[in-house]
Amino acid sequence: SNNYTALSYDFLGVYDLNTSTWAEGNITVIIVANDSAGNRRESKYEFVVDNTGPVLRFLTPNANQKVSGMVVVNLTATDDLSNVSAVLFSYNSTDNFTMNRSNGFRWYDWNTTLAKDGTYTMVAYGNDTVTPPNLKSVSRLVQIDNTRPTVKYLSPGNNSYEKNRSISFVFQPNDANEMRNCSLLINGSINATKNLTNGIINSINISLADNIFTWNVNCTDEVGNVGDNASFTITIDTVNPAIDYAGGTAANATAFNRNWIFVNVTITYLNFNNVSFFLYNSSGAL
Repeated sequence: SNNYTALSYDFLGVYDLNTSTWAEGNITVIIVANDSAGNRRESKYEFVVDNTGPVLRFLTPNANQKVSGMVVVNLTATDDLSNVSAVLFSYNSTDNFTMNRSNGFRWYDWNTTLAKDGTYTMVAYGNDTVTPPNLKSVSRLVQIDNTRPTVKYLSPGNNSYEKNRSISFVFQPNDANEMRNCSLLINGSINATKNLTNGIINSINISLADNIFTWNVNCTDEVGNVGDNASFTITIDTVNPAIDYAGGTAANATAFNRNWIFVNVTITYLNFNNVSFFLYNSSGAL
């Protein structure tokens, strides 16, 4: 609806039209020229005015989400008046990575293990196909956590012996973020899993049969990092040793006229520790 008039000598070169104040969309420009004799000619040009960059929207990861390992950065990039040319991804303000395109989405496999743990600003930059291109960016904070939880075993100790079958395994998990759960493994297989609080002393109580077992606890934080400790060994032995008098031992209540005695015993045991002999007379222990 606006008319722009140029002097004749302006068209000896290039006449620039500033479209930044024009409404966006389909535009028709008609150029009319006439000379002093009344001759007239016009030319019509149709084009699209697009002064707005692409619309970028992050889909994953979520804002302020804690991430680890390989993370798919996914977003949509649209432009109503022209096509989206390229979208770049950055997380450290220096390196830009070209995002892949598939089914209308832009995505990039981000290997977070290449960065230190901490909070990062993800930034996506997009431009359209107009000349010159319109640029647009969008940002989102995420927290990288690739550190495994630590687990401290408190009891029972390694290579311990227990005469009760009911055992309480006590441990303390620690992580920079919240803990999801911890699992008790007996002989390499998960026996029990417990949801718990990070940094607090916890216990898992189970019953075991008489035998020798290896045990350990692994803990998973809210990001999915799994940490554990070396395996401990525990022996459950609820059976008392069997003691039988053997050859050479005098019968019970036998009287002697001498200053020595001979005792021979056979001991059946699962886990030997020691043997003690006690002698008594009519007044008590000797």
